[in-house]
Amino acid sequence: MIATPASEDEVVAAVRAAHESGAALVVEGAGTKRCWGPAPAESARVLSLAGLSRVVAHEPGDMILSVETGARLADVQRALAPHDQWLPFDPPFAAATTIGGVLATNAAGPRRLGYGTPKDHILGLRVVGGDGRVTKSGGRVVKNVSGYDLHRMHVGAWGALGVLTLAHLKVSARPETSALWALPCASLDDAHRLLLEVAASPLRPVALEALDAAEVEHARRGGDAWSAAPALAVVGLEGSRASFERHARDLAAFGGRGVGRAV
Repeated sequence: MIATPASEDEVVAAVRAAHESGAALVVEGAGTKRCWGPAPAESARVLSLAGLSRVVAHEPGDMILSVETGARLADVQRALAPHDQWLPFDPPFAAATTIGGVLATNAAGPRRLGYGTPKDHILGLRVVGGDGRVTKSGGRVVKNVSGYDLHRMHVGAWGALGVLTLAHLKVSARPETSALWALPCASLDDAHRLLLEVAASPLRPVALEALDAAEVEHARRGGDAWSAAPALAVVGLEGSRASFERHARDLAAFGGRGVGRAV
């Protein structure tokens, strides 16, 4: 059985029905993480939040967003773009994943070095508990003095504590420049050592990733103009044009053959 509620009230009704019948309930948005974690029982009911996809409120001046958890991350980014704002999330399956999926799994990519994980951007949540009761924690304020940040407990809990229906999030200003700087290395160990040196320097990259030969070849087949080196130390840079130029000059000292490209 698949339930596709279009409102929080309908989510409550579906959760209560499952609770009263003793049926297991599986919550999903776009289904991008079905292969993660243990498989649900075949008799489990599926609760799809794809119908809860509205941007409820956006306050550009306060850089605060309220959005239903079934909204796709890509659609939210497009809604924020006219205001030169974004959510600095780069989770797996970013083109299809939903806000609820990102929060429930605390999914993050290389940018977590510079921006933190989704848990660092959450301001509040509305949650439907296992018995159908609705609770809320936090809200559309950066400073929350209402007590414990209970909403943070739900981020990364895989929906085990309740169904997330509405999230209040901090957004960020979109950087003027976003680029990758790739430094060829003789081995993966050399790439790790080089990245540790970059991390210990005054530079402030948003991502540091070491790629082995197989990953480099995979990126080349995907159309990225990487070097054919046995390994790469990849540095993610974001910020103003002046900041990028300063980082590029300093990174040249670490290898001299870096290839910067805007992304």
